[in-house]
Amino acid sequence: PLWLAHAYEGQSSLAVAKFLGCHKSLVLRALQNHGISRRSTTFGTPEIQHAICQRYLAGESALKLAVAYGISITPIIHCLRRHGICRRSAREANILHTLNEAAFDHITEESAYWIGFLMADGYVSAPQRGTPRLTLGLAAIDRDHVQRFRAFLGSSHRISYRQHTQSYSLSIYSRRLVSALAHFGVTNTKTFHGQVKQLGLSIPFWRGAIDGDGSVHQTPKGIPCIGLVGSKSLMDQFAHFVSLRVPACRVTVRPHARIYRVETTGRYAKALVTLLYDHCTVA
Repeated sequence: PLWLAHAYEGQSSLAVAKFLGCHKSLVLRALQNHGISRRSTTFGTPEIQHAICQRYLAGESALKLAVAYGISITPIIHCLRRHGICRRSAREANILHTLNEAAFDHITEESAYWIGFLMADGYVSAPQRGTPRLTLGLAAIDRDHVQRFRAFLGSSHRISYRQHTQSYSLSIYSRRLVSALAHFGVTNTKTFHGQVKQLGLSIPFWRGAIDGDGSVHQTPKGIPCIGLVGSKSLMDQFAHFVSLRVPACRVTVRPHARIYRVETTGRYAKALVTLLYDHCTVA
């Protein structure tokens, strides 16, 4: 029959139903009666599926991927959906994004700073299935900082504005970036269990952390203050850093709501601010 020929040609059951002017259920029932199993929407090995996702995230369209693998577009769409990847809009589909995925492969003053900032204010999503995502969202007043982070990554991804939170955010799907950050302790459990790795004595790292989740200010009486909040482990590391870099300063890790805080004032705060910010190239 005509509908069977179309089924063998690789069209979906919905496409066959539309062609014949009937409901999809009738097509499926006819296939079952003739002993024809429905095609699976799962295509390829896990390695091939990963390659499809990476190529899509790199800018190739679902249609081009379907042509490249010699299949219909449906399995490509299902593959992306299973891996938690949202399809681009028609407008975005015509834009190829740039991204330096090696941004955190080597430690420089700038990369150490952004690792510290992300430890404080970034968000990492690393699902068991799907492509890991890195997000930086800041209040509208700090939009320039989001733009600077995007420039550091060599990214052309869109910065989104969220009206209900009055904030700007940059989200990037990249397994390599998220994996590199994990080597330094920036993971999806950092809020309550964060602990920096390899950069515990790095001045740019702590400057970034303070810019993200700390404060540098003066009291009404003009007394300088500097503080940082975070997990207990991270605050212990910051206290150790301070004791080594400003030897006479002794700071205490104190509870702060559900997390912890380290703060110092007066001449020790001034010495710490000088150490962190004098002659820096990124802040």
